[in-house]
Amino acid sequence: MKNLYLKINEKIKASDDQFTSCNLPLIKHIDLFNGEELLPEAYKQYTLPALFTEYKIDWEKQVLNLKLHVLLAKGESTASTSNNQLEALKVFDTYNLLKHLLIGLESESTGKLQLVGEESKSSNTVNHQTIDFTCRIEKTVLEGKFTESRIESLSIALK
Repeated sequence: MKNLYLKINEKIKASDDQFTSCNLPLIKHIDLFNGEELLPEAYKQYTLPALFTEYKIDWEKQVLNLKLHVLLAKGESTASTSNNQLEALKVFDTYNLLKHLLIGLESESTGKLQLVGEESKSSNTVNHQTIDFTCRIEKTVLEGKFTESRIESLSIALK
């Protein structure tokens, strides 16, 4: 998971020009998810737009489920009566660009990310969307990282 997390960071940071050319805000904060949008006062401050990664691994099936939490600043109203509705709906452009950038991304220990879903989350403070991916993960990431050792005898002298 560490390798994939670093690849996601690298891909997003290397894509600033794509965000800029689409007139979208740059992702300013990427981190592991700890419920930031639920109790923002309980966590260190982060700058929006932010991307948080949450994951679950089924080692038996060798499947990684990745949930990206995209947090954007609340902007104009998206209501049909809003004068700035099209500007406010650019949140969808941000979500679509992130999906475009990450579909097919892979790391040394994972297969290619496949988009499996997305969901709008209710929040009073930010625009919150989750984007769900899945991929294969190799068990080999656990092998060879730790060595087993055994102490045959031990003498301790007390003074």
